[in-house]
Amino acid sequence: MLGHCWSNELRYAPIKTINIRPSIDHIPLPASGNHQAYTTSLRPSSSPLCTHAYAVSVRGAVHLSQLLRHPSFAYSRPLDQAFAWLIRNNIIKGAFSIVPSVVVQTKEGKSDIAQKGAGSRWRDPLMDGTKRRIQMMKQRKTGAG
Repeated sequence: MLGHCWSNELRYAPIKTINIRPSIDHIPLPASGNHQAYTTSLRPSSSPLCTHAYAVSVRGAVHLSQLLRHPSFAYSRPLDQAFAWLIRNNIIKGAFSIVPSVVVQTKEGKSDIAQKGAGSRWRDPLMDGTKRRIQMMKQRKTGAG
């Protein structure tokens, strides 16, 4: 799962951990302010909810398609709830989560799902996102910061 929330994806030990230092055009940025280095890891999924983004192999997509057509899943529960149940019950094997998420919901506007407000209270930090990259490129271009 590339983006998830409301779950403890730190439950299992990391399979792979990577230290990341932000850069633009392969030029490292100064380690200050918003340019701090951070660590990300690949871990076995435990019960990921709020599937903002996910990657699936062709074989996995076929398997998921077959599983999700079953009446206990088809049109009866949100997709993230189905994924979490299938993972918790070892029906889907080989599911992994990236921690922290590489895709988050920013909840800047009104939700198209929730009746009021901007959705749930869950907020997850985005360590290195597109909006930040655009801002850094503009700063670099003008020579600021």
